[in-house]
Amino acid sequence: MRSRLLLCLSLLSLSFSLPLVAQGRLSLDKAAFAPGEKIAVHFTASSDWPRDAWVGMFQAKLPHGSEAENDKVELSYQYLEKKTSGTLAFKAPAEPGSYDFRMHDTDSDGREVAQAAFTVGTGVVPPSGMTLEAASRQVRQGDSVTIPVSLIGGRDVANMNFNLTYSQEIARVSGPVIKGNLLDKAMFEANPNDVGVVRIGFAQSQDLSGTGTVAQIPFKAVGPPGSRTWLRLEVTTINSATGAKTPIATVAGDIQIVRPEEKPPGDLNGNGILDAGDALDALKMSVRLILVNMAADMDADGQVTSNDARLILLKVVGK
Repeated sequence: MRSRLLLCLSLLSLSFSLPLVAQGRLSLDKAAFAPGEKIAVHFTASSDWPRDAWVGMFQAKLPHGSEAENDKVELSYQYLEKKTSGTLAFKAPAEPGSYDFRMHDTDSDGREVAQAAFTVGTGVVPPSGMTLEAASRQVRQGDSVTIPVSLIGGRDVANMNFNLTYSQEIARVSGPVIKGNLLDKAMFEANPNDVGVVRIGFAQSQDLSGTGTVAQIPFKAVGPPGSRTWLRLEVTTINSATGAKTPIATVAGDIQIVRPEEKPPGDLNGNGILDAGDALDALKMSVRLILVNMAADMDADGQVTSNDARLILLKVVGK
C-alpha cells in the first residue's frame, strides 16, 4: 500500500512539473475609449503558432469560439508575425457600443484563444499621445490611389525613420513619394525601390509639432477585387531636437480592391463617398501635384481639370 501511495505521489508531482501548453493572452490599459481613440492591445503568444496568428476587433454581441466564423466579421485585424509578445495599435470604432479583441492561433481554421473586452462611449475623453497613421482606402483594380501617412499630435520630434510594408501582389508604388505638409522645414527622403517596403526619413534642427501629413505615397491597385493589403508602419528611429528618444504609436492602414460598381465615380480617396478631399485631389491632379487618376474625369473629356474638381464639389453638396 505504501509503495502504491509513493508511486501516486510521484506521478502527481511529475504531472505538476510538466510545462503547460502555451496559450495567448490579451490585455488593455483601460476598459473604455472614445470614438476613434487609439487602443494599445498588449499580447503574449505561443512561439509554436504560425505567422498568420492574429488579433481582431469585434462587436461583443457576436458569438465566440470559431476562428473561421470570426474571420468573416472582424472590424479590423493584425497578424502577430511570430512575435511572442508586444503591443498592437488599433483605432476605436466610431460607433459607441460594446466590443472586444479576440486572439486566434492561426488564420487557417484555427481557434479563438483569448479575449479582451472594452466599450466605446461619446463621454470618454481620449488621452494625449502621438501616433503615426497610414490611411485606409478602397480602389478599383487598375486604378491609382494616394495613401497619406499622418503624424497625429506630433511633439518633440526633430527626426524620424520609418518603414511602410505592403503586399506587392495587391498594390505597387506607382510614382515618387511626396513630402507631407507637416514637414515644410524638414529635409525629406524616401526610397520605394525595395519590394514590399517604402523607407522614409526626415530631419530638421528644431522640434515639429501639430497634426498633418508626413508623406503621400502613390499606389496602383493590381490585386483582384476582394483582395486587401495591410499598410503596416514601423518607426525605427525617432528623436527630439535634444537627441532624446520620443515615444510614438503606429496604426496600420490598408488598400482594399473593390469591384467597379462598389466605388462611385470621383471617389479618389477610396472612402466610399464623395467628399471635399476628392475634389481637392482632382484639383491637385489638374496641376500635376499628384499622379493623375482618370476616375476623377467627371466630364469624360479624357483629362483631369479644375472642372472635374468643381463637378465633384457639386455632388458633395447634393447638386
